[in-house]
Amino acid sequence: MHRKLNLAIASVAIAVLATACSSSGGKSGGDSSGASTPASTGSSSTSAATTGADIVIGNVSPLSGAQADSNGPFLDGVKAWVGYVNDNGGISGHKIKLVTGDSKSDSTTEASQIQQIVGNDHVVAFVGNGNINPPAWINFLEGKGVPVIGGNNASISYNDSPMLFPEGSSVIGNALGLAAHNPGETKFGYLYCKEAPGCAETNASLFKGGVAKLAGTDPVFSRAVSLSQPSYTAECLAAKQAGVQTLGLGADPNTVIRIANDCAKQGFKPTYVIPGVVANDSLPSKLGSTKLLAALPDFPWFSTDPATASFRASMAKYVSGKAITESAAEGWVSGLIFQKAATTALASGGTLTSASLITALGQIKNDTFGGLTPPLSFVAGAAQPSSYCFYPAEVVNGKWTTPGGLTVTCPSASNVSALDTITAAAVKASK
Repeated sequence: MHRKLNLAIASVAIAVLATACSSSGGKSGGDSSGASTPASTGSSSTSAATTGADIVIGNVSPLSGAQADSNGPFLDGVKAWVGYVNDNGGISGHKIKLVTGDSKSDSTTEASQIQQIVGNDHVVAFVGNGNINPPAWINFLEGKGVPVIGGNNASISYNDSPMLFPEGSSVIGNALGLAAHNPGETKFGYLYCKEAPGCAETNASLFKGGVAKLAGTDPVFSRAVSLSQPSYTAECLAAKQAGVQTLGLGADPNTVIRIANDCAKQGFKPTYVIPGVVANDSLPSKLGSTKLLAALPDFPWFSTDPATASFRASMAKYVSGKAITESAAEGWVSGLIFQKAATTALASGGTLTSASLITALGQIKNDTFGGLTPPLSFVAGAAQPSSYCFYPAEVVNGKWTTPGGLTVTCPSASNVSALDTITAAAVKASK
């Protein structure tokens, strides 16, 4: 990383995922109409015996609309985890029932789906939501005491609400990854979507908040764009004129491709850096020789390390035919966090509740879940501390690669202090 950033590369201990997965859960469903759909259990022919009532969890993700390609696959990762758990005895003898809803990439629908699932299905938690706008519903969940574990945490709300438990890099950590990932080309620019509030929050932290400068770059250009606009030629020309060498893109995969193509037509070929939620296997082939980097909040979805074996096998078994993306990896990790907390809460006997789950989450300290996440620590009854670490990825010879396997890039202690200050200011500005 750039020496001005003084990043430390922390090698994370890797354990076989089966150790992290003491249990997992069955297939689930959701349809594009937005109706909440109860999960079905895993195959009875392979299921271990379970006892006790089902544990009911929810997931609301954009399964249709503009955010479906980037945020919809969170549900795929959760489904894979549920299938694995249920076919291996459940959590402390309890199978998982997954209830899903389609936000249709709309904030109002997202909020109504969450309210409907809480009211009708009495979920103990939401797990791995591919949510786009937590401010639209977080007050409701705070009033009900229902936590959200993992999912798309690219919102400053994850640094402000005691009901939100991030599974990886915070929105400020995401911004750091975008700016710090390409130290050789320091003129930095950012195009970000108007449709998701998290995109604007990332922009604010990069430029007004000072994250880009902290990363050792020279922030020279930013502009909001719409995912539906017909051309990005004007933005490409403006970025080119500003001297941008590295261009961060806060947009869905299809828009990333359209922007890169429009810029190439103008003779503008910067290095592109994208957040993990956008990264997938189709981008390298569609972008050709375009230099593409990604800052991932959790383990690389394409990793063949033994620690990811259960994830890959479960994706193939329980959501077969679906492309694996980084969002799916984040959904899987969200399930692992829920599983650990639920196992702890149930160890003392009784029925799992949202309150007992939150207490158990607060006992998770500096855990990497077998190398699949940055070090994570939670507290009960307060906003969660931020993680500013990320997994660097880049396309080499048409394929995604990671320089050091399952390693995370983390800022120095002094920069963590500065990032905490930036985070606090962002939380205050969001009020």
